[in-house]
Amino acid sequence: MYFIKDVFLAREEVRRAQKSLEEKQRQEEDKLFMKFRVDRELEEKKIEQEVTDEWEKKLQMLTNRYEDDLRKKKDKAIERV
Repeated sequence: MYFIKDVFLAREEVRRAQKSLEEKQRQEEDKLFMKFRVDRELEEKKIEQEVTDEWEKKLQMLTNRYEDDLRKKKDKAIERV
């Protein structure tokens, strides 16, 4: 009789320990997922900023080139007169 009771208690203890370990693992996975999510968002913002900066540089370069071309055309027009 005690053997059956001991086996039953041991099984219950194992189940509780298993549940506890599963909960701990779930919490650790949640923390890792949150860290991954935050890191990914930061990386996306960094990349977005880099793309925006590059776009602005290229736009400034094109604007300067366009203004140079306009000035040269204006200078040529003045020379002809």
